[in-house]
Amino acid sequence: MSMTAIRDECRSRWQDARYQISLQRMPGYDLDDNREQVPKDPKEFLTGEEFSFLEDYKRIIARSLNRLEIFGVTLSRPDFHYPLSTAYISLSVSSSNLEILADSKMGSELRVEEAMGPLRKILIRGDAGSGKTTLLKRVAVGSSASDFSDKMAGWNGLIPFYIPLRHYADRSLPSPNEFFEYAAPILKDSTPPGLSTKLLKSGKAVVLIDGIDEVSNHRRDEVRNWLEQLNVVYEGARFIVTSRQAAIQHDWLKESNFVPLELLPMGLADQASFIHHWHSAMISGSSDAETRLSLANHKQALMEKISQRRELRRIGNNPLLCALICALHWDRDMHLPDDRMKLLEAALDMLLARRDVHRNIVGVEGVEIAVRVQESLLQRIAYWMIRNDLAEVDHAQAIERITKYLPGMTDSLQDPKRVFSHLLIRTGLLRVPAPGRVDFVHRSFQEYLAARQLLDEDDLPFLIKHAHEDNWQDVTVMAAGHARESERNKLIRGLLKRASRDKKNRARLLVLAVDSVGNSPALDPDIRQEARLRAAELVPPSNLVQASALATLGEVVLDQLPGPSGLTPEEATATLRTCILVGTPSSMPIMARFATSATPQIERDLIKAWADFDREAYGRLVLSELPWHSRLEATSQDFRHVGFFRNLESLVVLEAQASYRNLMALKKLRQLAVKGPLSDLTGMSGHASIERLFISGSGFEAAISQLDLPRLESLFVGRSLNIGREAPLEEYPCISLVHSTQGGVSKSLDDGAWKRLSMEISKWPKESRSRLKSLGFDAWLGSSSAVEILTLLPGLKCLSITSVGMPDAGDLNRLLAVVRNKSSIDRVMIHIANIGIGGAMSLKFDLALIPTHPHWDISPQHPFILPDRGNVGDGSIMSCVRVS
Repeated sequence: MSMTAIRDECRSRWQDARYQISLQRMPGYDLDDNREQVPKDPKEFLTGEEFSFLEDYKRIIARSLNRLEIFGVTLSRPDFHYPLSTAYISLSVSSSNLEILADSKMGSELRVEEAMGPLRKILIRGDAGSGKTTLLKRVAVGSSASDFSDKMAGWNGLIPFYIPLRHYADRSLPSPNEFFEYAAPILKDSTPPGLSTKLLKSGKAVVLIDGIDEVSNHRRDEVRNWLEQLNVVYEGARFIVTSRQAAIQHDWLKESNFVPLELLPMGLADQASFIHHWHSAMISGSSDAETRLSLANHKQALMEKISQRRELRRIGNNPLLCALICALHWDRDMHLPDDRMKLLEAALDMLLARRDVHRNIVGVEGVEIAVRVQESLLQRIAYWMIRNDLAEVDHAQAIERITKYLPGMTDSLQDPKRVFSHLLIRTGLLRVPAPGRVDFVHRSFQEYLAARQLLDEDDLPFLIKHAHEDNWQDVTVMAAGHARESERNKLIRGLLKRASRDKKNRARLLVLAVDSVGNSPALDPDIRQEARLRAAELVPPSNLVQASALATLGEVVLDQLPGPSGLTPEEATATLRTCILVGTPSSMPIMARFATSATPQIERDLIKAWADFDREAYGRLVLSELPWHSRLEATSQDFRHVGFFRNLESLVVLEAQASYRNLMALKKLRQLAVKGPLSDLTGMSGHASIERLFISGSGFEAAISQLDLPRLESLFVGRSLNIGREAPLEEYPCISLVHSTQGGVSKSLDDGAWKRLSMEISKWPKESRSRLKSLGFDAWLGSSSAVEILTLLPGLKCLSITSVGMPDAGDLNRLLAVVRNKSSIDRVMIHIANIGIGGAMSLKFDLALIPTHPHWDISPQHPFILPDRGNVGDGSIMSCVRVS
């Protein structure tokens, strides 16, 4: 195990401890019932036949579920295989019940894997296209292949049961004996009896239940009872359940102690990562050099557009819509729609009208069908399925529908079976989720087409009556976008009237009315005004759905927004989200009100929103008001504006700067980390508040001689200090646990480098050298260098050294003697990477040189026991792994 691995294990255990403390604060949840449990060893209960079966099953999982469907790539080329395990993008989550977010590091998101890692029963909610199904498939593939690390390492080796509820929308829910069936139907007849039950009871299984929203509302109590029974009988198994947010409340499974997590919209960094993966998939599937070059150019152009055009970021805030943007940017030669309805319309046009025409593909399935006929058939099928609460149907049902619809659409005689085959193979809008079954490739397309058909059938009264039901809500908003002005007026007026008399569903109906108004190009002015007035009933918004609806009204809603005083944490988060989504300069004064007394959660949201506004104006008006609970990690683009952040106490500068003079404006800055290569740090010389300095990169020896920091107490220097997101600097005040690598090979700085460093330190004023209390290095410090440097620092109390190779035993003992004889030092951390326990013992430490002091820790590659000393450490990072 390398020093990096030791450091990661320490940090992971420390974070787990904080996470568990946060979980304990959750009202009404039994933590013991949800805590990670140690499963039995499979060798204790599985036969050779069962082992063999599971190996086959895992290979099928890797084949059937390890596929990332990327619109415009896999959907238009069904034979194209893009591994989910290599292209998966982790998304961020929040939870109204987890306080861990308030404790997490500023500038870093809580990723869904971090949240799930220690848990056993999880409810994931998210909007359409937010990545719920992809997440479950990633868990299935990762657990069966044992390729998780960090927080999810405890999921390795679990056998996944992937159960999409849409597959059981019109049939009985599966028993455990049927859990293997969906992902591996070919193994149905060879499944060893009782194997699934064995796995569930042993804790070696994870049940992945996808799409509560995809079973009809009247069956959801049945699903909940089924889940509760599974949890009672198989209390050692893990469960993840997904649903759209509108279908169930976050506490829907509270009685079974499921922890609810909400998938958040993709930020700019997530979108950039997705765009990279999408274009990489396209490039990997093309053998034409010119096409590959063109795709690379398109990727770069789209990256720039996403960063510059706020409306594109708003449209592409989930994986589905981001994929649509990528596909249309390529198909339309960099021209893009500017709203969600136009995006879906353009995607349908690309699939139905343009794709085969451009490739001169006609009649390959034995039929020729006009584009309008294809659209009409798909619309009718989509509407029929939603009206009948069907997420998927069998092939015979689909063919029966086509047989019924065709005579009214075309005079030519067409074989319904061939027409069905054509729609399935050529349109890219239908797929086969299981043998003999068919569904729409994504529900958003189904709802878009169903909204069209609803208007064609003049079914607005039905829609108004059922709009509050979760399977009709997106259809309602899309119908408003499709409708003629008179139809739109009728729809929104009907929603407002229903909201006045239906107290139970008032909020939901108002959200739909307001959302429909915001997405309407033309509308009766009286209806628009009434909707705006009624929107006040949604202020303050209590969730992100209400926030999104209010934001569609634009700047007019800003005057109605309160806060932050008097708001609950949920209302404050939703109100701030409304401002961010409105996204105009008028939002910033309201956001500044939230900044003044921001909680860590609000602070994180405000920092994340920086990319959506003019950076200088936003930094000056909003971020300057933050209390800055934790550090900022600044790129060069950010660094230009940090002088506004008067309350900032901890800063990581991720890229070398030409000048650091603007740091002088930060009167509260106590901790600074700078990544090189470094040349000139004089701009910060004389800074009156910096107490702890981390310097990483070439040239650091000369750079520090330029500094005169009168309050500096701790200095950490090296060529490759791991500063930034990976180093929780604040929590470990005297420890530098990293080792240098170059080209994958460990490198120590030669003794001459440390001699030069001691010369540079000697140039500091005597007062500054006397004040320094902590010193850390990331490479081996020879005893002669130690004598020189330690002599220069009479007040030193803490020394941290990480070696990257096995030192000479005599040299190590001489160093220990030097440190032991320096009376001021009372805390020492020396870590020797790249050797094992045997190597450590061969060093023959002179234990007489190590005082019986609780703050001394000398460790090899693996933690080991120092004789008769008890536990070494005082709650520092190494005590997290019980180093003794």
